[in-house]
Amino acid sequence: GSDGKRISHHWKTPRNLAWSACVSYKIVAPARLAFAGISYNGAITVSQAAAGARLVSHNGAVKAQASGGPLHVETYNGDITASYAGAELTLLTHNGEVEAELAACKDLSGEIISYNGGITLAVADGVSTDLTCETYNGGISCDAPWQVKKLSRGMVTGRLGDGGGKLDVTTHNGSIEIKKAAK
Repeated sequence: GSDGKRISHHWKTPRNLAWSACVSYKIVAPARLAFAGISYNGAITVSQAAAGARLVSHNGAVKAQASGGPLHVETYNGDITASYAGAELTLLTHNGEVEAELAACKDLSGEIISYNGGITLAVADGVSTDLTCETYNGGISCDAPWQVKKLSRGMVTGRLGDGGGKLDVTTHNGSIEIKKAAK
């Protein structure tokens, strides 16, 4: 149904101030199921999501492997590691690095943002997008085939492949590296 299921931890009796808990969950579901997960104090790892995922961690890293559907990952304090083969991508971290394997994407749209950390993207020859990279305190490098259209201090706009989609990559404090994916 559209309401989904909520999984959370609650004390069975009133909590004693000396008690603490460490709770983790492993959820096994069909890959065709769209998944939304929120963690307030811990990491999130999702594998083989085929219908899209929305993942939010307030204090922890997020690792996502998705092969279709939109992927939205947000963390306030943690790194993002993503392997994605779809068309619509949002990766956002306030305090962390972003590493994204995008080699299996074709037409790619979305945004990748790190306020405090570097961004590394691995792309293959088949990836097509109009790409804008911007950093306020760092450099931009690219060893993948890229048709640069506009170059200015801290900003590069260009095209990967045939273009089509629009991908914005921004870091406020860090560098951006676009590299050719290993075969």
